[in-house]
Amino acid sequence: MLGVATRVAAGLGAIQKQNLVHRDIKPSNIMVSFDGDKIVNAKIIDLGLAKGAVGEGDSISSPGTFVGTPQYASPEQFAGIGADIRSDLYALGITLWEMLSGKLPFQGSSTELMQQHRHAVLPMEKLAGSPQPINSLLEVLLEKDPTRRFQSPADIIQVVPTITKAMDSRSRVSVDKLRSLAQESIKRVEEPKKDWRRLASLRTGFRFRWLGRLGLALLAAAGLLLVTDFFFPLSFLHRQRVIGNPGEKSIAVLPFESLSGNKDDLYFADGIQDEILSKLSKVSQLSDQSHLGHEVWAR
Repeated sequence: MLGVATRVAAGLGAIQKQNLVHRDIKPSNIMVSFDGDKIVNAKIIDLGLAKGAVGEGDSISSPGTFVGTPQYASPEQFAGIGADIRSDLYALGITLWEMLSGKLPFQGSSTELMQQHRHAVLPMEKLAGSPQPINSLLEVLLEKDPTRRFQSPADIIQVVPTITKAMDSRSRVSVDKLRSLAQESIKRVEEPKKDWRRLASLRTGFRFRWLGRLGLALLAAAGLLLVTDFFFPLSFLHRQRVIGNPGEKSIAVLPFESLSGNKDDLYFADGIQDEILSKLSKVSQLSDQSHLGHEVWAR
């Protein structure tokens, strides 16, 4: 029986990871395969009623209708306050009870079953001949209050070795012991998450502090540079912008020199320069750059 419980719990764990609730766990929806007398596997089937975990105010039932199987439904399903994976754990507890005793803990009409699942005390006297550790497991699974059950399928897997050991040694395991083992399991899972979040927070804080210090250092360096330049001007901060484009093509017209020995020919040399400049001024692609100190036309 514990082998089936462990394997079904593993299947419910996979359902929980998808944020689903099966809502109809019962013997006919669990397929068990054997190798001789040894249980090889147990599979959960018929996910036709599975849906996302619902919150308070939602229900698997509505006036005059009921979705699921009343013999295995949890008290909160009947009460219409919503169902989550803990409802499937309750149904698994009913299934294990039936496997152990051959009968259901509660019987009767749908109305009678609703009343019994919600308010009747578990008839533990019907399991008088069953191993006490397994009875404790069923008591936790079949708590009326979902908060007092195991909170996840992993809790069942966690406590099964303790139950098995107690059965082998013919010792007792209390309900409180099983709950504490489940709580320790939750802490072992949650503590590494808290440590990781704490480490991530420290890393983020260190990163922001480092960036803040770097920003302050850059601001201080810029301020020091400006103060130094104010009192001792730095040449690299005052370089003159080069006029014109370095790749720009230009034409310089220099004064002509007369090589003739006759001084009367000097006017001829000056006239040639004036004539060339006059012609260049008519070319639209050229601009006058005479402000550079000599006659230059640039393109």
